[in-house]
Amino acid sequence: MLTQIKAFLKLARMHFLLGSGIFYLVGALMARYESGRMDWRALSSGLATMWMLQLSTHFLNEYYDRDGDQSNRHRTLFSGGSGVFAEGRLAPTVALWAAAGALIMAVVLLVFLIRGHPTFSVTTAGLFTLAAIGAVGYSAPPLAFVERGLGEMDVTLIVGLLVPLFGYSVQTGRASLTFALACLPVAALILASVISVAFPDFEADRTTSKRTLVVILGPERAARLYSGLLVVGYVASWLKLTLGVPFVVLIAEAATLPVAALSLIEIWRGGYKLPVRHARNTLLGVGVVVAIGLAEVTGLLLVGIGD
Repeated sequence: MLTQIKAFLKLARMHFLLGSGIFYLVGALMARYESGRMDWRALSSGLATMWMLQLSTHFLNEYYDRDGDQSNRHRTLFSGGSGVFAEGRLAPTVALWAAAGALIMAVVLLVFLIRGHPTFSVTTAGLFTLAAIGAVGYSAPPLAFVERGLGEMDVTLIVGLLVPLFGYSVQTGRASLTFALACLPVAALILASVISVAFPDFEADRTTSKRTLVVILGPERAARLYSGLLVVGYVASWLKLTLGVPFVVLIAEAATLPVAALSLIEIWRGGYKLPVRHARNTLLGVGVVVAIGLAEVTGLLLVGIGD
């Protein structure tokens, strides 16, 4: 029993919840910066709702990508799946039941919050619905975005745009076009990160129906795209001054440049195509996004303290 519980926790891949949690918090803190208040009950309830939706996605990805994961020889902390099914530790149907349960819990929780909390509005429900369609449709048919060359854009739109907007809406009951535009530079970095995670899976993915950008473009061109997105993301971040983002947030973001520089160096050294360096390459690719997200959170917290 204990072995199966450990296998289930591994299947859930809960470490991925950190990234979405960070960008949800960015949206909530931006709302606090504009309004001067924070609804902590709404914050925690919205986070729980979003995380249940994300867990359902993890389980669905594990189920629909189980054939590719079984042939993957270059699994890392962030790529290649959990490996639970390849090890025969759980039946694949466990993932389907877990996905259904998590999705139902997310929807039920959202309905209760809309009925009982003033800031959970039609806009909040709409953002959740879009995120749910994209999240479930990433790997599950009939959408299966990852099989149509749209997987990376799907993840980027959800994590880089819909998640922070959901966090913002949970506090305010509305969305903000200005804040949405302010999210775009970081969205470019998130897209780069998703590409970096796909490098170790290249050989396994091209033997299945998955059409990642690394499979479509090839590793060399995908590596160049990754580098370009990092540069664009950091340069474009300074345009956010015109969108009302506090200057201290931009300074905090700039402090993460050494992480981006290390990631670029690793790419230029060919880390994306050397199995022995896959773990380091993906860690740095994900590290850029985690660092920039934490920088935004830190900057917005400092602004709050100053006020």
